[in-house]
Amino acid sequence: MTAYFTFSSQMRPSLNEFRIYGARNGILVDDEQQTVIKLPGKRLKSYAEKFVSPLILARQQVGNVAVNARKFLGSDFHMKAGMKCLIESFYSSIEKETPPPIPYREILLTSRIMDDIFEQINRSANAFAAGLKSNRPDRAERAGILVPKLSSE
Repeated sequence: MTAYFTFSSQMRPSLNEFRIYGARNGILVDDEQQTVIKLPGKRLKSYAEKFVSPLILARQQVGNVAVNARKFLGSDFHMKAGMKCLIESFYSSIEKETPPPIPYREILLTSRIMDDIFEQINRSANAFAAGLKSNRPDRAERAGILVPKLSSE
């Protein structure tokens, strides 16, 4: 089983999706479009794959449209519904003196994971900038790339 989450605030069209793949099939959760798609693991034989599979995906997308429209018309369509639920659960746990909705262990683990990811991104960006600076500073400047000063200099 594997999973990955893709997001960017800079690229267009924006992309915020979470994919999970298992031994038999997968699932795609698109936060931007508020959709969920089951990804089939089995391929159809012959040319049916080219016609039937898109129809199956289209049917799921139409189902997502119906769910989103129903929620919208029922005044229950919130862009950050998950965050709203989490915050309400957190305040409720304070008022009722119950455990928080996310265990402390998971909060700390997630924080450590995110810190590691940001550190890796920072190291990669510094290595890239150092390569630009040492190999072709004129090219970087002409391209309008701002090469940051490295702390080791």
